[in-house]
Amino acid sequence: MTKTRNLTVLWALRSPCNLGCDYCYFGTLEEHRDNPPTVLGALSHLPHGDLSFDRIAAFLTSVERSRIGRVFLAGGEPLIWPRTLQVIEILTRAGVEVVVCTNGLPLNRRGVRAALLDLGVSAVSVSLDSADPGLNDRHRRPRHEGDGWHGVVAGITALLADRNRHSANRRRAGTPVTAVGVYTVITRETLPGLVATARFAADLGVDYFV
Repeated sequence: MTKTRNLTVLWALRSPCNLGCDYCYFGTLEEHRDNPPTVLGALSHLPHGDLSFDRIAAFLTSVERSRIGRVFLAGGEPLIWPRTLQVIEILTRAGVEVVVCTNGLPLNRRGVRAALLDLGVSAVSVSLDSADPGLNDRHRRPRHEGDGWHGVVAGITALLADRNRHSANRRRAGTPVTAVGVYTVITRETLPGLVATARFAADLGVDYFV
């Protein structure tokens, strides 16, 4: 009897992140460097509690026999860990749909974009809170120049261009085309511009806005 694969897993794969969002449920890297959490199981951007790749790989051997049909890979920022791509490869080979949740900055690296598309991830969801660069970066704080709103939009644009360039060949081969979307966090400040943000995302050419 075929097992129904109807379970969805949200996996915070890694703790570190290259942004410093002030509303992050992990807290901030800076405050944890100054005052490392001491409570067992406390969320933190410090990577000391992250699983090794060997332990992750051991877990992944069971996925194909499980009811897991879809995995959302999040973090931290999953794409700043090179071995995330190996995790994606194992999951997709096991027939699992993979949605990558990213802040968008790693998408400026051609190799990352190519790997995500070649591995056939179901979707890439990019966090962007406003069409206004200043408002977005006020809460999604960049740590380095160029790593804010402009870097995120550049990453989305580059991924869409690469995806669209190869989508016709994938459709002819009967291979699903990776969807690209935007996730936004609504606050009192961003709510008045929510429609403008959705329109901006649509103008970029994304497939969905959440």
